[in-house]
Order: sequence, then structure tokens, then C-alpha cells
Amino acid sequence: MPMTTPQIDLLPLVEAVHSATGRKIHLSTVLRWCMAGRSGHRLESWILGGRRMTTTEAVIRFIDATTQSRTPRGFKDEPKASTDKQRAERIRRAEKALQEQGI
Repeated sequence: MPMTTPQIDLLPLVEAVHSATGRKIHLSTVLRWCMAGRSGHRLESWILGGRRMTTTEAVIRFIDATTQSRTPRGFKDEPKASTDKQRAERIRRAEKALQEQGI
């Protein structure tokens, strides 16, 4: 019984990165990501006909993994909520500015 493997769209390294990000990255950089890795993660790649290839999906997974490992713990994209004291100070300054303008 022949073994079936899922079809994946292999692309040359630089082409896969460009397809995933829209940026042109030098071949030596992408090779380094495959061979040595970055931030403890390596870009998945395969050799086909003597040429190293990868997929757009593998590039996206690599970028996500390296981004997460380099993002400080507890870091959130949303701004930190202000304390009651900070909020009260902003209100006081706003009220003072309104009084000075006669509003």
C-alpha cells in the first residue's frame, strides 16, 4: 500500500519569506534561521533537488514563535490602566484648565 503524504507548497526560502511578509530578506539570513535558528526556534525547511525550501506557513509559525519568545512576560498590547491617584490628578488638571478658560 503506497504511503500518502499531504501536499505542501514548497517555495525557495527567500520567496517563502517574501510571500509571508512582503519583505525581501537576504538568503544568508533565512539560511541562518533554518540552520542555527533564532531565539531557540528554527525555521522548518526541506531539501528538494539540492535546494533548501520552506513554506509560507512555516515562515509564519517561525515569526510567531520568535516574537513570543522575545516578548517580555506580562507584556500586553493594550495600555496599562491608570491608578485612581493618576485618574484623580488628570481630572483635577482638566477641571483647572476649564476654570481658567471660564467654561
